[in-house]
Amino acid sequence: MLIKSQNQRYLLKFEYIEEPKGKAIIYLIEQKNLIEKNSLNVICGAGGDRIAVSNDGNYILSAIYEKKFYIYDMKNNYNIKTVTTQKCIEAVLIMDEKAHIIYIDGSIDVFTMKGYFIENQQDVETLPMDICGEQYLVEDSFISLGTKRIKPSRFTLFNSVIKQKDRIIVSEIFGRVACYDFDGNLLWEYLSDTNVRFGKIAYSQCINKVIVEIFYYRQRDKNSELHFLNTQDGDLELKKEIAREEIIFLDMNTMLVDRNLNILELCDMNI
Repeated sequence: MLIKSQNQRYLLKFEYIEEPKGKAIIYLIEQKNLIEKNSLNVICGAGGDRIAVSNDGNYILSAIYEKKFYIYDMKNNYNIKTVTTQKCIEAVLIMDEKAHIIYIDGSIDVFTMKGYFIENQQDVETLPMDICGEQYLVEDSFISLGTKRIKPSRFTLFNSVIKQKDRIIVSEIFGRVACYDFDGNLLWEYLSDTNVRFGKIAYSQCINKVIVEIFYYRQRDKNSELHFLNTQDGDLELKKEIAREEIIFLDMNTMLVDRNLNILELCDMNI
């Protein structure tokens, strides 16, 4: 599992030792290089996105489904703050130097990085975009476009959103990428069968393609794939098979990182 900080400066690599315990390694992202900055054992539940790293690399936020999250303070002798919640936890994010705890009903509790409660958010449309233009959406959320509310097409979740000058492109976890204009009109969609799960989408400026990672979660022996879509009509232009967790999006414009944390530039991949 590879997670980037909101400002894209730090990369967190997490591997389970024995669930829910695992090892987290924090890397500083530099041009074509990754420098290991810190590592420690943390508790993190499987499923959802229950681990995050702060913009300065000093904090790790993790959670388990069963109503509990943890804040690891690396600059203060690896101090651990444990907080119990009233609801089961779907995902966590660190944004604007605050811990966002996202529950299975779509509501969000916001805490300081010391674990003190700030506020509860209900019916969240979108959370703020990061510096690369990716928006984070939560369960049962929606996007307001003109007079319309855009929701996932079936019982699923939004995964990520790319905002371009005249349209947005959204990924739904279970099987759809859709493109809308700012009036909420569907321009195109890319569908899959029921045996795949969509990862986050990215836009690569240097090849002018939308890229979506496809996981065959019901076929454990089948490798995942990268699907390259035409941004204008959503047509599939290329498939590249990859080993499980071999490649993940790092920079939302041009870069990927491989299993060994080597940065690969799309422009150099002969795509």
